[in-house]
Amino acid sequence: METWVGLVRNGACIIQDLEYMSFLSFGKSKLGLVQTVVPGVTVIGAVIAPLQGAAVLFNLYSGVMTLSAGALAYSVMDDWGAIVGSLSADDMSVAMTKAQYAMDRAATGTKVLKSLCLFAISHGFVWLCLNTLKHSYNDLINCGLIGMEVALLILLFYMAEGVAKRFSNARLATKAAKVMTDGGEEANKFLESADLPVFNVVASAIDVSAPTAPWPAQPADFLAVAYTKELGKYRTKTLKEIKSNVGKQRAAAALRSFAYSETMVGWLDLVLALLNFAAFIGYAIFPITYLLSEETVRAPSESRAADLCAVLSHHITPHHIIKDVHCC
Repeated sequence: METWVGLVRNGACIIQDLEYMSFLSFGKSKLGLVQTVVPGVTVIGAVIAPLQGAAVLFNLYSGVMTLSAGALAYSVMDDWGAIVGSLSADDMSVAMTKAQYAMDRAATGTKVLKSLCLFAISHGFVWLCLNTLKHSYNDLINCGLIGMEVALLILLFYMAEGVAKRFSNARLATKAAKVMTDGGEEANKFLESADLPVFNVVASAIDVSAPTAPWPAQPADFLAVAYTKELGKYRTKTLKEIKSNVGKQRAAAALRSFAYSETMVGWLDLVLALLNFAAFIGYAIFPITYLLSEETVRAPSESRAADLCAVLSHHITPHHIIKDVHCC
């Protein structure tokens, strides 16, 4: 839903800007720029404004949900850390529990930061919507755009991290597939000694589901013990699946398929990240011209190619790794 709303909004923004350009106007009448009953608001503006308002609500809702999940986890993760740290059994199940806790603990702070980014984007859309409706507040709209730029820069970092993880998963799966194809004890030893991320990639490829971690429920010793036991069963089942030669060949085929899928999705995510970077550059025009003196900022090239490039980069829809985030 959010993606389609964002695409329609960005498409309308591009049409509006193109109609303002003499070299790409839709006939002499420029129908999209016809005034409505609201003074100063064009027909195309009347389409854009409610879609910008929807972006305010979409990002606000996503921010609240992400913040609540992150805050809930943050409030109990320290207590869970004490419980997990007290698990004394020296086996792979306990090591897997501690590794999973460490990854989830790091992700908790990330959720809080991402929620703040969503709030900043929602705030920026408030002023963009008012500007479309010809209620312009120059200082406030530029402050909103600066906040959106900072938020998008942070989200770009996480997008790049997500792309790197996709390609890393593909490499791990390819390596594991080669080991499985070679067969023998080497395959068993490889998986038995693999760290949790590698083990999870192999298990995911052969459709063995990992148990759900007990956090962020209220901390309890028995939940940590039960989770550790389930991780032991998860590990045993995964190792059993690849024990036989048939299982190894099946695992190798699944891993190759998984590697291909991760590679393709990784390239798609990379394209989206590059589009978001273009959006970041496009939106930077406004804070820069606002913050710098008129003498410092020179008029951009008047070439049609430069104008079109600026329009397209300004209205590309940013995508987020948790939710779709739209900055039109």
